Amino acid sequence: MAVKRVGIKEFKDKATQLLAGGEPFVIERHGKPIGFYTPVAVANSARIREAQSAFNEKMEDLARRLGLSVEALEDELFGATSQTTAQEDAPASAAVGRL
Repeated sequence: MAVKRVGIKEFKDKATQLLAGGEPFVIERHGKPIGFYTPVAVANSARIREAQSAFNEKMEDLARRLGLSVEALEDELFGATSQTTAQEDAPASAAVGRL
């Protein structure tokens, strides 16, 4: 079975219908893929929420132990994605010794 291909304008205009369809699809711009939608199985959604919650708790705990904000820790782990204050700019590696 071929995966449905959707242009970005169609996705913009029909996002609710496409997402409700529950089928995977490729979002394209000028005929080139820019994104994929793969629905999460309903049976797994509770497990995914539990995993997200556990991950968030671990991140908050680690940030607290390192003396960082969660945002500063995320910037260190995943790359700077948000603006931080000068206090938050201290690298997490410098805080590791405080554990």
